[in-house]
Amino acid sequence: MTGESSTLEARRELYESLTEREREVCKLLAFGRTCADIARELAISVKTAKTHRGHVLTKLRLRNVAELARDAIMVGFVPAPGETAP
Repeated sequence: MTGESSTLEARRELYESLTEREREVCKLLAFGRTCADIARELAISVKTAKTHRGHVLTKLRLRNVAELARDAIMVGFVPAPGETAP
């Protein structure tokens, strides 16, 4: 396994460590949804959506949602813009 592929696999494992709800929130964040949007869509409070966002960023070792969107595309967690979901 090359260094790049082992790093990619390690990143994928971090996504697998997320709870089902955190994965749901993560995908919505990666698609550009705000915490208010997520709260409405998932029928949760904005505070809860922000808490989930914080947990996702911490578990994935990312600093902000822009990094999350880039990383999620890179590891194949979400499709790149213009691509269709598998």
